[in-house]
Amino acid sequence: MAYPEAPANLELTILQNLPPLFKIQMVWKPVKNTIKYRVYASLDDPDYPSDVACKDAVGENCVLKLMRTFELVRETTDNAYVGTYLGDNGVDLSMFYVTAVDENGNESPPSNTMAIPDPSGLVISPSSGTFAGSVTVTISNIPPGGTALYTYTPNGDANPQLYANPTPYIAPFVLTTPGTGNLNVYLEAPGSSSPTWAVAASFTINSERME
Repeated sequence: MAYPEAPANLELTILQNLPPLFKIQMVWKPVKNTIKYRVYASLDDPDYPSDVACKDAVGENCVLKLMRTFELVRETTDNAYVGTYLGDNGVDLSMFYVTAVDENGNESPPSNTMAIPDPSGLVISPSSGTFAGSVTVTISNIPPGGTALYTYTPNGDANPQLYANPTPYIAPFVLTTPGTGNLNVYLEAPGSSSPTWAVAASFTINSERME
């Protein structure tokens, strides 16, 4: 009995980021002689362990690997799917794969598995440190559709103007104020007017170049 080939090149994109809910789109390569596709999702509790410490028959320490449970969530005739699911700070709470089904009801092996990525994984580069004269700062890993904003308080100056009006991140920026300051970065989801704190860094800038 011939089965359809497994769908290839499954990709997942976040269309809308409103933590803890994420509107996602998945696309995959079409499979020949297929009448529909089945989308499976694993919606396990993030607190449910994937590995469990145990003792074997002779009392030695071991690790028990637990399998995630996938269930059918949608059938579609298109090689794409849009849905809203949970994600949680790097925990693969929602994971997906796709299968192809032919006219005889034969189902293919699963595609590659994709997970909703960490929406708060913003990265400041350099992460902190002491610099001579100035430092150029880059913020990366901004999720699709999201906006990174930042405030910088040099010399511990709690200037409310800085905190009340964070600057949208567009390109790498340069800090030049001598002393030690704190950089806070926030993530604003599409359609949201309330940015959430994501990551911070501390920079010390010397007024004279270090020898």
